[in-house]
Amino acid sequence: MIEFRLKELLDERNITRYKLKKDTGLADSTVNGIYKNTSKRIELKILDQICEAIDCEPRDLFKYEKNKKGE
Repeated sequence: MIEFRLKELLDERNITRYKLKKDTGLADSTVNGIYKNTSKRIELKILDQICEAIDCEPRDLFKYEKNKKGE
């Protein structure tokens, strides 16, 4: 399973969602969906904007765990 790590990254950097939205121009729903890990996809342009705003690499925004058999 792949999950977004935006909440953890913002917490580590003491950046609020409001500041991220202000710095990127992204909509509330876009940032909140990624932050709450409810988004099903992310456009490369959005990924680029977030990485630029919080100074990270795309790989930093994701966490991957293999699914257990039977799930």
